[in-house]
Amino acid sequence: MAPGFEIPWALRSGDREDALGRILEARTPTAALLGSAGAAWDPAERLGRFRHLVNQVHPDRCVDPRATAALEQASRAYDALCAADASGGSAEEARELWLADLAGTRPSTGSRWWHSSSVAELDRLLEFRGAASRALRVELAPQMNPAGLARLSARVVDAERACECLDRACGFERHRLWPVRKRPLPPDAGEGADSAIDAPASDGKASAWAQRGAARLVDLLSHLRGVHRFCLLRGRAFDHQAELAAASPPASVGALLLELLGEGRAEAVTITCGLRAPDAGEGVDPLDAYMEVIEAELRELPVAGTKAQTPPAAGPVSVDTPSAAPQAAGPGPAADPRVGPADCTVPTPPQGLSVAAAAACTDSAVAAAIFGSAGHGAAAAWAADGAGRAAPSLAPAYAANRPAAPEPGAGMRLATGGLVRLPAADGAPFAREPASEGEAARGLQDRLLGGLDSDESELEEG
Repeated sequence: MAPGFEIPWALRSGDREDALGRILEARTPTAALLGSAGAAWDPAERLGRFRHLVNQVHPDRCVDPRATAALEQASRAYDALCAADASGGSAEEARELWLADLAGTRPSTGSRWWHSSSVAELDRLLEFRGAASRALRVELAPQMNPAGLARLSARVVDAERACECLDRACGFERHRLWPVRKRPLPPDAGEGADSAIDAPASDGKASAWAQRGAARLVDLLSHLRGVHRFCLLRGRAFDHQAELAAASPPASVGALLLELLGEGRAEAVTITCGLRAPDAGEGVDPLDAYMEVIEAELRELPVAGTKAQTPPAAGPVSVDTPSAAPQAAGPGPAADPRVGPADCTVPTPPQGLSVAAAAACTDSAVAAAIFGSAGHGAAAAWAADGAGRAAPSLAPAYAANRPAAPEPGAGMRLATGGLVRLPAADGAPFAREPASEGEAARGLQDRLLGGLDSDESELEEG
């Protein structure tokens, strides 16, 4: 126990031992996972143990300054056990791989899948890894035929090349998930087999070979997902872990893997991941050969936006003025609700113009006809002075297009829907003696109110 602390550095369930010290002093991968020296776990049990250990010793959960080193030690031990599964090795081989990894240089920050930013993010990655391992190793691998094993091998090769390409772009050093120049041939391999994941000729070893390929693919999926946010199942990278989790959640891993290993996805995955090159000859760097293939694919892709638009034919362009444009056939525009019906002799005055202003003109019928036919522009230009004469700007147009006199009994349709009867004048239809101000007001009142009785109180000045 460190001085100044009243509780142990870390606790395990059921005892008070220093768990972090045991991890850092372990000499075997199983001991680094707090197991016995000869413990043999299946992949699911090993993952569950490691996931539980991460939740205990992760720096987000443990304040001990040794937590970061202990997490790195345990993660490397778990990765060595997974590497032994992918190569078909024993516990001794896993130990050698782990010791060699510890003796080498420390990996760059962010270059391994367990270098997650938070314990919650790492736990989600381990949950995805468990779902992928269960779907591949328990559900798909035991039922694979030789054609399925060949597709699994192709997907592993694509994932390895994607891993190398993305790692090189980030400046990471080489590690075990990169492709190798020459893979060891499996026992009883068929003629022409040149990959460690190629299907063997013997059906008796097909299941074991499928398990190795499945373990290798799970490692690659976890690395691409945790380090680069790249989902091989979707064939694309994502900007955030939340988008990645939504696009390929653990619940859909089985269906996505079945689609990935299906017959119809072989060419699609190769193009999306971009990583299938012809066999490189002796002395040719695999990266150079791969870049040549990528450049060839880019040259074959069509360039977007190269289709030129055909310019319009040269010639005079006819522009019809509104006055000369013929009436178009078919249904016309909707009728203006401010205009009265067609059977109304006197058109409706424009909206916003008071009836008193229209009646104060020289003749109410003439004013209503001009306002109804000319619209808002004419109503704005109509300037009624004391005598009610039209403005000079409208006089020539009015003289040339003088409207017909309204028939006797015709009326002026108000904006409210009412009809004001206009009495016929004696003599000339548009001739009228100028009236005094009082008579004009009373006449307007009579025309508006009709036969209603009035005490003329509204005309009295206050």
